[in-house]
Amino acid sequence: MKFFKIQVINWSQIKIITTSILQNKESKMIRKLFLIAILLHVCLSMEDSTEFLKKPNKLRQAPVCNEKDVASPTSCSWYSTCLQRTFKCPLDSYPLGYGLKYCSRFTSMRNEFPPMARDWISKTLVCLKKSLVPFAASPTKGTTKAKCDQLTDAAFQSHSYCYVQNGFCQLFTEQSISDMTQTCKALRKVYDLGDLFQSRSLGQIVETVKGCGFIAPWTYGKIVFACGMSLPF
Repeated sequence: MKFFKIQVINWSQIKIITTSILQNKESKMIRKLFLIAILLHVCLSMEDSTEFLKKPNKLRQAPVCNEKDVASPTSCSWYSTCLQRTFKCPLDSYPLGYGLKYCSRFTSMRNEFPPMARDWISKTLVCLKKSLVPFAASPTKGTTKAKCDQLTDAAFQSHSYCYVQNGFCQLFTEQSISDMTQTCKALRKVYDLGDLFQSRSLGQIVETVKGCGFIAPWTYGKIVFACGMSLPF
């Protein structure tokens, strides 16, 4: 069996090598493998082909900011196809590491919540996406890190507003004890404890409590009792 080592690629060499291989009387499979190897080597030696292999297709990676995805209470793809492709944040940043993550969790676990909480989830998921549409349409200038930090700040600032405006407070003032217990149990499944203790998340919790306004002491007792009942011990 003859092996051919290609040092410098030019069309005259390719012609000679190809002719030699085609005239080789050994198996057809071996000749096909040599031809494939030569073609791959040529492609990798061409600047345009190398560029194509190094970079994803720009058309496939272009942001797809679909209004239907924003308005849908069950679609979370907007975070990846629009927000992430627009800002190109690290994978653990807000678009994928928080927005998509919790949108997907709430959507997949929606039926574990009682009716009032399911309605809150649907309205809140849409509200959170709508609040970031202006940022996706006109991203600020600066480094990727700076833009992603600004996006994350804006996103967390919208959380308390969307929660309160869509009935979060009523989940703990108007639901029955059993529905409150079911809500607390489902929320514990959705959220990662580590995420709740991040500085931005703690700030969001404080703002949400403030947004709920005055809550009677006996209501706090009801909340503690209901959510305490949801604990696994």
